[in-house]
Amino acid sequence: MRTFVGAAAVVTAAILVVVAIDAIPSPAVAQRRPRVERARGRRRPSRQRASIDARAQARRTIHAPPPDPLPPAPRVDETPDDAIVARAEETPADVEHDEDDHDEEEDRGVFAISAATHVPISIGASIYVRPPRFPIFARAYVGWMPEPYVTLVDGVLVDARAYDAAFSPHVRAIATGTTMASFSLGVAHQVLDLAAGYTLLHRMPQISRDLVARVMGQDGVAAPGLERRLPESFPAEVMIHMVHVELGARMVAFEHLVVRVGVRWDHAIAANADVSIDAGGEVELERAIDEAEHEVGERLATFTFFPSLVIALGYQF
Repeated sequence: MRTFVGAAAVVTAAILVVVAIDAIPSPAVAQRRPRVERARGRRRPSRQRASIDARAQARRTIHAPPPDPLPPAPRVDETPDDAIVARAEETPADVEHDEDDHDEEEDRGVFAISAATHVPISIGASIYVRPPRFPIFARAYVGWMPEPYVTLVDGVLVDARAYDAAFSPHVRAIATGTTMASFSLGVAHQVLDLAAGYTLLHRMPQISRDLVARVMGQDGVAAPGLERRLPESFPAEVMIHMVHVELGARMVAFEHLVVRVGVRWDHAIAANADVSIDAGGEVELERAIDEAEHEVGERLATFTFFPSLVIALGYQF
């Protein structure tokens, strides 16, 4: 037993000796160790720097402001096919509407002065006014009846047996120089215009005694002894109130030259005739004069109507 214990102690001692010998470094190993330690010392700071940079970057990332949001992606227009077709159909109308607006902006209205004639009634001048961007216009006309027109009308009426040739001189004397004034309101569309308004015929002629007798429908005088009590001629005033309608075409050439052609109809609605005779307080004479005035007014209101051809040439500002 003792022998076994002693052998174990010897073996244990031998192992310890071997381990101690291995733990002692050899000269070569001792020389390499300082170099390895120095290399490790040099590598350690770079690792520390990398670690510090990583921590700083992480800190900046944490405390950095959030990035700007991305713009929203374009939305796909899911317009139905019917809406797309409707929109395409509306596009020309929008373009046309824009052109109309442009034309309206350039429309500065119209003001024109023209020399005009209403064949075979009168010769005169007219003024035409239309405000900007409105198709409604106003026209005023003033003229007079020249003798050639009166002769032409009188010949037609005599041929139509409206009155006999013996009455013709009185008609010419009264009608020649009659003033014609009219005012119209109308609507213009492109070159066409339609107008209606009021016409006044005014004349202050000299009336003969024979004319009064004829108007009263008697062969001699209107009342017994009237021929002797009336002067050969005396002043009178005749006014005929009429309405008219006119359809015409108005054209502009060279930006300012205006040519207008139209047809017109005038029709009397009322008339009155006043004579200036001093009856001298004679009741019978005053009654005869009043009857003559009334008769003339009724006949003028009944039989005064006429067509005319309107021709005008003027300048548009």
